[in-house]
Amino acid sequence: MIKAQHPSRTGDTGSRSVDALRFLFMCVICLWHCHPLSPWLHNGYIAVEFYFMVSGFLIYRSFLRHPDVGVLDFTWKKVRRFAIPFWISILLLMAIDRKQYILLSSFSPDGIIETWFAHLHEFFFCQCMGLTDRIAINHPLWFLSVLIFGGAVLYSILRNFPRSATSLVIPLICIIGFPIYLNYGKPQYETVLHPWCVRGVAEMALGIMTAVFMNRKSRWINRHRMLLNIVSCVSLLVFILMLFAEKRYDYLLPFLIPFFLLAAFTRSSWLEIIFRQTIWHKLNEISMYMYFIHLLIASLFFIFSNTSFIASIPTPILTVTYLFIVFLSAEGLRYGSRKVNSILL
Repeated sequence: MIKAQHPSRTGDTGSRSVDALRFLFMCVICLWHCHPLSPWLHNGYIAVEFYFMVSGFLIYRSFLRHPDVGVLDFTWKKVRRFAIPFWISILLLMAIDRKQYILLSSFSPDGIIETWFAHLHEFFFCQCMGLTDRIAINHPLWFLSVLIFGGAVLYSILRNFPRSATSLVIPLICIIGFPIYLNYGKPQYETVLHPWCVRGVAEMALGIMTAVFMNRKSRWINRHRMLLNIVSCVSLLVFILMLFAEKRYDYLLPFLIPFFLLAAFTRSSWLEIIFRQTIWHKLNEISMYMYFIHLLIASLFFIFSNTSFIASIPTPILTVTYLFIVFLSAEGLRYGSRKVNSILL
């Protein structure tokens, strides 16, 4: 049975470390989706793996704090938090109409549905759920689909199967899930679920098991903090090298991220010492909105990238300008979302 333990006993005081890593990796994701500005960022997508494992870690910590919260209330809280900026970001991308989301290609039934209704499922957080193979309007938001529905399943397992959740069911999800998504495309691993969905759930499950380890072995971790500092520092360094490597080494991720995730939540770790400033908390608050809006800015960059003015600007300056515009746009989205949210929700 899962023993409810207050998170403060586990030593997870390094929230600013997590805030810092979230913001920095969000900048990586923003650059990854604007390839002309970052051709050297070959594997920027792996920053998402960190977010999944952090989400799993926090799901378990949330369960320890509030074990009586139902699955529906747990999920609705996430939906309320994400819905408004989620919908606004999709509508803004539709408005620039790069792929004919507004102007009808045909007045036939197929033309009307294809233009105006084919992406309806996206407004219900149902990207990469295996419903369709069409490319989404704001395709990076597939992460939220897995976070909401996959997170609900994992939270339900924790809540309804307290005796076997962390000793059998969730470890099995890790053992089965990682081979599926790391080997997708091979016939022996075919599945009805989208590989990205399997990937996210497996990584959240590993995040939960990382939190379980910290919860149960906090004293051991504190006694061996120096060892954790060394191993987590090397793990983060290898992770960063993977971002720039030309080949893919995704199979290493389950063996790297848990270590610097533990360090980020451990009292007086090297990550907490480096990122102890309050500015990281403020930057993390805006990073979520950067995630929603960055594809719009990247799309606008692609539209104007062939102009002589843009072509004359050095790439490093363009890169910094792009991130700055994403940041400012995220601030605007946050302000607008709060106003709309106060009215609707």
